[in-house]
Amino acid sequence: GGAFSTEDVIRIEAQFNSTAGEREGFLRSVTDLVSSAQASLDIAIYHVANIEVIQALNKACDSGVRVRVVTEPDSQIDKNISSCIEIHFEENERLMHHKFMVVDENIVWTSSANWTDTSFFVDTNNALVIKSEGVGEAYLAEFEEMFEHNRFGQSKRDLNRERFSTEGTEFSVYFSPSDR
Repeated sequence: GGAFSTEDVIRIEAQFNSTAGEREGFLRSVTDLVSSAQASLDIAIYHVANIEVIQALNKACDSGVRVRVVTEPDSQIDKNISSCIEIHFEENERLMHHKFMVVDENIVWTSSANWTDTSFFVDTNNALVIKSEGVGEAYLAEFEEMFEHNRFGQSKRDLNRERFSTEGTEFSVYFSPSDR
């Protein structure tokens, strides 16, 4: 809550995998963002099974990027994964249904898509890529609650900055259930 955080420019790009079965789109967006990381990748994703994403994560980690993932126990990310990737399997009785990635603390990819072949190539999904230090911090605070403090669902706290303003436009970032 609280006052608006103002940044000079926040870049927001909407993405759609408008044609089911199209190999480009989300898969390329995700792997390009993973490959662009210089220092860190913090990922909260319900399900990871796509081998190209797993290979991109391995390559990033093997090149020195810190890669941390919060996911559900039935995710297949632990298959063929580099030992340097830190994985925290959610242990709450309810699903951790997030789908976001924070790249180098200032680029956020947030979407309706899991990182699976079905989400990339069959289902219709959307995503936002947000380039903003403040928004990155808000998503990172949400990630840290789960990864570092093992707080999920009703046990989460409202710790992130929620209100932003850029170039005269105001918007808010909320995480369920703690922010509303």
